[in-house]
Amino acid sequence: MGFWKSILFRKDGPRGLRLRLSDSEDKTLWDRGLSLPLLRFLLILLLAILLLALFQSLFGGSLVLEKRKTRQLAHQVQELTRQASRLHTLERQVEESALLLLRMENMLGQDHVLPDSLLSEEARETFTREGVPDSPLASEGQQIIRSMPSAWPLRGWITREFEGIKGQGFHPGIDIAAEEGSPIRAAGDGVVLIAGWNSEYGNFVLIEHGIGISTLYGHGSRLAVSKDDRVRRGDVVAFVGSTGSSTAPHLHYEVRRHGLPENPKKYLLD
Repeated sequence: MGFWKSILFRKDGPRGLRLRLSDSEDKTLWDRGLSLPLLRFLLILLLAILLLALFQSLFGGSLVLEKRKTRQLAHQVQELTRQASRLHTLERQVEESALLLLRMENMLGQDHVLPDSLLSEEARETFTREGVPDSPLASEGQQIIRSMPSAWPLRGWITREFEGIKGQGFHPGIDIAAEEGSPIRAAGDGVVLIAGWNSEYGNFVLIEHGIGISTLYGHGSRLAVSKDDRVRRGDVVAFVGSTGSSTAPHLHYEVRRHGLPENPKKYLLD
């Protein structure tokens, strides 16, 4: 049987068509009548396929682009949300740092005014009412405040004031006279760097408080701490004596910032 060579449509009565396939020798290969309902169905199916293909070609690419844009926008929204969260955290840290600075300035008796951009009115009211807010940064700030040498190391009579300018009257601390054996206490939290003796200070203790500040307690009769001990404000570190370059029982007390002497009264709160 050869391949079909011709297709013939002819009317098959009033209700249909007839389809006949024949080869080159006019031998019938396939002959089938098609009713009108079937023809309508096939025509509708063909039109539907054509319309679907046309819709796909016109709008399919646009839908893919829209989905891609939607995914890109969602990614951008997520990134902006993360950035906003980081900015909010940074804003809180800056505000808490400003609150801490304000509190430390108040402690030191300074009247610096922070820029309004660093501290909102609400934050200022919170500081006035509650102090530095409770947070990891604020906790660190509280530790810095505890480390400040703001407490008197000894109660007694000041027999010599601070004279920070080198020269004939140079005196890098204050002298506090008290009864021999009176306890000398740490002015703030810190670590003992030196607990020993030299010809000038006699028995002395040097405490590092962090943030570039150290304190020295000289002329003790004996010491109560050792090198590398951690001390808290109010802990006894030595006892009043007259060792070293001294003529009477007293405490020679120094505060140094980055190695340079400063007036201890600048840090004392009461």
